[in-house]
Amino acid sequence: MIKKRIAELDAKLSSEFEIILWAIREKGNEDNSEKLFESVDWEGVMSLSINHGTLPVVYKKISKLKTGLIPSEVLLRFKDVYHKIVRWNLIQSNQLIKVLKILKKNDIKAIPIKGPVISMQAYGDIGYRMFQDLDLIILPDGFINVYDLLCKEGYEPSIKLSEKKKKLWNRFRRDIEFKKGKTLIDIHQRISQGNSSFDIFKEQFERTEVVGILDQKIDVLSVEDTIVYLCINSAKDQWNSLRMVADLSFLIRSDPEIDWEVLIKNARSRGILRMILSGLLFISVITKESLPEIVMMEIQKDNRVKTLSEKYLSGAFLEFPEKKDPDIVKSLVKTLDSPSRKIRFLLYYFFTPGAADLRSIKLPAFLFPIYFLIRPLRLFKNIIVHPFKRG
Repeated sequence: MIKKRIAELDAKLSSEFEIILWAIREKGNEDNSEKLFESVDWEGVMSLSINHGTLPVVYKKISKLKTGLIPSEVLLRFKDVYHKIVRWNLIQSNQLIKVLKILKKNDIKAIPIKGPVISMQAYGDIGYRMFQDLDLIILPDGFINVYDLLCKEGYEPSIKLSEKKKKLWNRFRRDIEFKKGKTLIDIHQRISQGNSSFDIFKEQFERTEVVGILDQKIDVLSVEDTIVYLCINSAKDQWNSLRMVADLSFLIRSDPEIDWEVLIKNARSRGILRMILSGLLFISVITKESLPEIVMMEIQKDNRVKTLSEKYLSGAFLEFPEKKDPDIVKSLVKTLDSPSRKIRFLLYYFFTPGAADLRSIKLPAFLFPIYFLIRPLRLFKNIIVHPFKRG
């Protein structure tokens, strides 16, 4: 069924999407380049590659082609945008290093994820990945210290928390954003918002690897843990951006020594193995690259993995990738391995207060329990009532 689905997509994809896929795939068909680039709307390619966060990948690929295949003015436009991305990435990478040094000086362990980390870990080039904010994961016991320290350093939190609210925020493992100038830092106490399936464990901090960013050695998640993280983060958005495909496929290619057995074991223990397998199958289909035998054996055991991958295929080629809360919830719930995990995730999502709930109405700390009622009411209004009115 999946082979049939990709054949249907290949037949109907625009030439602009085909070029982006060609750039992502390891074995792009350079021998057939002239045919691929016939009647191409290069404005469309640029627009799509920006919307899907893949412009650096596309530029790097077309810049290596023989002279004359791509109009010179097109290459210049891609080069100009690419250099702007590089400049932004360098500025933000410098900010990341500054924050990490501040945290380290105060004995706080933090691991950067996404952004410049994936640029180096997956692509080996700081300018290869488009990103806007910086993301750090911390162990929950460091949350209050991180909050106080960043505020002291002039970063503005997305929500101001009293001492008691800090403890509650810490207890519920909620994310929080800090802003200073043009730099936005997202602090994560879990790999993704949700129940304990997405917890961060001390073991992950003990099996880190090192990448170089601006001549600084930075501890990052192991390749195995990074693959799990990327699959979780992408499943949340139903793999609707081709940057997600590029990130994971380039990361897998970057390390031939990936311990797939350990990766599968860790995903199974979290109850998210289906989520990981469906993502791996999806990118395998998109990039036309084979998966290790151990991964394929696990995929064969669960028919829902194929069903999920097919669903991702239908949403991966939208001109403007969409992200809606109801879709995120449904997508994540379907990928969890057991009914108990699904129930726990739904309970967390519908009743655990988040930043939007605290911003909707300001209550003193002793009335915090009221937010457990405000959240489901607010979600009902946003998810059910507003769409019904628009319809």
